[in-house]
Amino acid sequence: MLLSDPERKANLQEINNLKNKMKNLTKVFAVAITMFGFATSSFAQANATASASATATIIAPIAIVKNTDMVFGNIVVQPLAAGQTVTLDAAAVANASHSPLVTLPNYGIVTPTAAEFTVTGATDYTYTLEYPATISLAGATGIDMSVALTCNVEKTAGVLAEGSETLYIGGTLSLGTDQVAEVYTTASDFDVTVNYN
Repeated sequence: MLLSDPERKANLQEINNLKNKMKNLTKVFAVAITMFGFATSSFAQANATASASATATIIAPIAIVKNTDMVFGNIVVQPLAAGQTVTLDAAAVANASHSPLVTLPNYGIVTPTAAEFTVTGATDYTYTLEYPATISLAGATGIDMSVALTCNVEKTAGVLAEGSETLYIGGTLSLGTDQVAEVYTTASDFDVTVNYN
């Protein structure tokens, strides 16, 4: 069956319209695929992953032991002498210096010594130490005497070189006027506390 010219033209127009629609759909699909690719890429970048490990190291606890007690030795004070002192160096060999009206008889028999402590722990770690600023020595009848303590290591500067350090606690003993002749001692031991920084 032969189509008339108007019918042929109408069919051609419809075919052309369909072709145009197909072209437009192809473009839309192409744009959609491109946008999907960008979205997928962005999503992947937003969820980048990195990994890390975890470790824990247990070190030796810090410890302190007393090796020797503090000993000022034998002391003689001139009668009515006021404001006299005896100072014990915070050192392995504790030199005992004193005021003019004080003497230390039998120096070689009763050797003055600083209190000595050994601190141990992790090698090369630093630590702090605490001890009283002053302590008191009491006798049976005489007035108490105070001792201002000193140490060879600053309170914030302890270092465990090779895993240990030796502390020496010395101090200055203040004597009273006409101090009664007897043995004076602390009512209780004084504490030295150490902690890692």
